[in-house]
Amino acid sequence: VQLIGEIKNLRPGIRCFSITAYPRQGLKESALGAGARAFLTKPLDISLLIKLLEEYSGIPVLIVEDDLVFAESLKEFLAARGYRAYIARDWAETREVLNSVTPDKAIIDTMLPGKDGPGIMRALKKRFPWIEGILMTGSLNGKLLMKEAIEGKVPPYLLKPFPLGELLAFLEGPTDS
Repeated sequence: VQLIGEIKNLRPGIRCFSITAYPRQGLKESALGAGARAFLTKPLDISLLIKLLEEYSGIPVLIVEDDLVFAESLKEFLAARGYRAYIARDWAETREVLNSVTPDKAIIDTMLPGKDGPGIMRALKKRFPWIEGILMTGSLNGKLLMKEAIEGKVPPYLLKPFPLGELLAFLEGPTDS
């Protein structure tokens, strides 16, 4: 339980299971309270473990895009490749999504209502230092914002329409899950 707490302090979004052969009173509540996603006892129910691993598999990816049709297309494309994608259309929705999801990767449009993409990326990096993000744009103003973002050491970018292979190359890059 202590180790789960320490791991969660270092990496709040990491997905942990607690497994024990000694399920003493209160241990399950303590493990779940420390951040374990599940509490399993030995001998393990292998079918339950497989179900849990499948449920929590896939890199969580946040898509922040105000064009819902484009965002849904990206989500479907990523889901077919084993990613768990979540969509937000602006900063307010991004905050809502982050109440239940801790992404490892982010794909963010530069031109969004309220807060621009580079601003959202900076906010994400502040909250989740490990997150890797990429910006995307289809407009000249977006290109200018991306230039500012790059100068501020914010992530790489893709110009819409972009080859999906370039997006996959970014997503399949380093992550310390």
